Parts: sequence; C-alpha cells; structure tokens
Amino acid sequence: FLEKELMPKTDQGQFIIKADMPVGTKLSETNKAVLIMEEKILEYPDVKSVSAIVGSTTGAGARDIVQRLGSHQGQLIVELKEKREKKTTDVVQELQEQFEAEKGLKDVSIEFTLQQGVISGAVAGAAKPITIEIKGEKLDVMEGIAREIEGELEKIDGVFGIEDDVPEPSPEIRINVDKDKASIFNINVVDLARMAQMALRGYIPSRFKEKGREIGIRVRLREKDRDSYDKLYRIRITSPDGGRVPLGSVAAFEKGVGPSSIKRMGQERTIVVYADIIDRKISDVIADVDAMLNGMDFESGYMVKLTGESEEMNESFNSLRFALILSIVMVYMIMAAQFESLTQPLIILFTVPLSLIGVLLALFATSTSVSVVAMLGVIMLGGIVVNNGIVLVDYTNILMGRGKALMDAVVEASLARLRPILMTALTTVLGLLPMALALGRGAELRAPMAISVMGGLMVATFFTLVVIPSIFVLESEIRGKIKRFFAR
Repeated sequence: FLEKELMPKTDQGQFIIKADMPVGTKLSETNKAVLIMEEKILEYPDVKSVSAIVGSTTGAGARDIVQRLGSHQGQLIVELKEKREKKTTDVVQELQEQFEAEKGLKDVSIEFTLQQGVISGAVAGAAKPITIEIKGEKLDVMEGIAREIEGELEKIDGVFGIEDDVPEPSPEIRINVDKDKASIFNINVVDLARMAQMALRGYIPSRFKEKGREIGIRVRLREKDRDSYDKLYRIRITSPDGGRVPLGSVAAFEKGVGPSSIKRMGQERTIVVYADIIDRKISDVIADVDAMLNGMDFESGYMVKLTGESEEMNESFNSLRFALILSIVMVYMIMAAQFESLTQPLIILFTVPLSLIGVLLALFATSTSVSVVAMLGVIMLGGIVVNNGIVLVDYTNILMGRGKALMDAVVEASLARLRPILMTALTTVLGLLPMALALGRGAELRAPMAISVMGGLMVATFFTLVVIPSIFVLESEIRGKIKRFFAR
C-alpha cells in the first residue's frame, strides 16, 4: 500500500517552460510568443516572478554551451510565492490548458519542467520518473518508435508532460562536390569545404586586444554577396595553382533538412522519451509502462529500455539493503565482543526486524512514500533500537551474577530499567518531532527519515520491554537443557 520513489518530491514553487517554434523562426516572432506566455503567467496571483530567455545561451558552463537556444527557442523560469493557495503542479496544469487554447501559441511546442529540489536532481541525475531510451542506427526509424511510444503513454492514467529530445530538423544546403571536375583544378574536397565555410561562416585569423579584452576578428563575405541561393554558385574558390574557380563549376547544390544534433549514449544513437507522473503512485504507473513496452513490437536492431527514476530507485534500494545488512553485522560483532556470547546479541537484534513494524505503520499513517531518505532512517534504527536492549540484557546478567534466579533477575531488571529506557526513547522521539512535521520549504525531503526513526523506535521500545525478556528467558532455559543433556 506504500508508494515507492527515489527521493521525496518537494514543492519548490518553481518550474521551467521551454517554448520551441519551427526552426528558422525569427527572433522577433519567438519573442512575441514568449511575451504572450509571460502575460498569461503573470495573471496568476500566486506568481512571484517570471524571467525569460529568448534565443540565447542557457549559461556559461561546458554543458550549457552545447545546449544553446536558437532564434526559434525561448525559456521561462517561473517562481511562485511561498504562501499560495495552489500547488505548483496545479498551476502547471492550468497553464498548460490555457496555452493550448491560446490562438497566438498554435505553432509553439511548449514543455514544462518541474523543479523537484536540488538534492533530488543531484541524486536522480535530473531524470524524470518515466524515461525511455530508444537506441538504434536510423534516426527516422527511432523517431517513429518515439512517436508510437508517446501515443501509448497518453493512454496511461497519471502520465503528463510527455516530451522527447528528437532534434528539430534544420534547413540546410548540401554541397555535393564533383570530384572529377575538382581534380581538374587540383582542388580536393577538404580544401573546397574549408574555403566554402570561410566564405559563408567566416573564420577568425586574429584577435583584437583592448583593456584586457580579446575580441575575435571574423573575416567572411559581405552579406549582400551571400544572401541568396544563386550567389552561392558564384563564390570563387582559389585553386593551388592560383586560379579562381566558381564553386558552382565543381559542385552541385541541394536544399534539404537535417538533424540539428545527434545524441549518443554508450556510443549509440539515442532518442529519449520522458514524462512526469501526477495523482498516482509511481510504482503503479511504472508497472503499466513496463506492460505497455512488453506488448509493443519494435523493428529488429533497435533497443527500447525503461530507465530514469525507476532504474535509479532499484539501484539505490539494493545498495541501501547491503548497507543495512552490513550495519547489523557490525553491531552484532561489537555486542558479541561486549557480552562474550554469541546468542545474547541475537536476542537484542530481534528488535531490529520488529522495529520495521513501527516504520511501516508510521509511513502508512502519514501517507509517506518509501524513499532513499526513509531507508536511511531504517539504517539508523539498526544502531539506535539495540541500545535499550543492551541496557536491559546487561543489567539482567549483572543480577544473575549476584545469585538472582532467572525469572527474578529478568523481572527486576525490566522494572529497574523501565524508566531510563522510556526516557531515552521519548527524548529521541521528541527531538525528531520538529523534523517530522515538515515545516518550511524543502522540509518534505527531511521528514521521511524522522518519521521512520520515530515509528520504529516507539514500537521497538515496547518490544524491548516485552519480547526481549521473554526471548532471554527462553534462550536461558534452552541453553540450560542443552548443558544438562551433555552433562549426562
């Protein structure tokens, strides 16, 4: 009945909108569309600020320089007020409906990205809950598979914001070199391509330095000499023997479109389809997506794989399970050395699995999902819940060493240690209460750890006073019978 997720989703009150118009759209037209979107966003009273980038780079980092925004692209960062009536997801859904109904945005492809928190993004690699990788050779076939998957995803409840990273085709002019003609003038393809690029895009032979700044000096043809398709034919290429040859005499021109970028993962061409989940458990949606992919037939040579948060979640949970087992083993080794016994530490460790009852009840009662943060709380419990058992068993051993009978020692130890056990448990629980209440922005990220520790500790404290003495008596009686059996 508990939802599973990698990291708790925090309402950061911020989201990003990316607007894509047809490739080749002028900057002024893109700006008009972004202004319409800004006006719609600012109509909401919960909106604090909106900042927009149109046809610019998204940053100065190496990763951002690659992901440039063309003249046909815009990006808006929306920040909501801290005290607001609606959740961020509700605002996003309403805006999405408004943008779809707006006539001035008919040609605009709009994508929404929720900001789920810095730590969540760092752990999940900014992956969305649903991320499907399509790998293969031919981009057109992969694009067809992506469109088919997107159509099927729309039928699944709880899935919204379906996007892909299929590159927009860019208009281009292909220069097909006639090698036979070029060889007559001793012009090779590499030299021809370099000269054509220098004439059209230019090159930087030197830099102008002024007051500590360096400005590249770009040399290329005047705009009036390269502003039409026909003028490309008349661009003159200098041959090695000094002659001037028109480009059109050694090459043919062809208009077309081509991919603006090709993404590779693991040295394979990759297209990624991703989506968000809303108003439904991640585990249920992932199960439906898995079933959908298993029921689809794809062309041989093309691999489709569900990755993203579900894959990260499985890997993280497996590593945390190992960490939990390792912590229990280390606690057992320390207690075995302390008590000089192999069985008494096992009695105390009975509280660890029993504390999971409290963890699950606490998570269920507070509608908290099972996440990496909650699992960290369980690992912490492995070292916390044994403390009361150590105190109880140690004092019982002391009383038995003084000549007390087994039952008398157990009862007296339980009564004597009842108050300190309750005090230590209550101080820990009350100390974690502010964290569990999830007050303040981003508190949802810390609350699951406090809730799991509090629930587990309260139940483990009860079992420490009831189950541990009972198992201690049982173990002592069995050990006594075994000794008597071998003494015969």
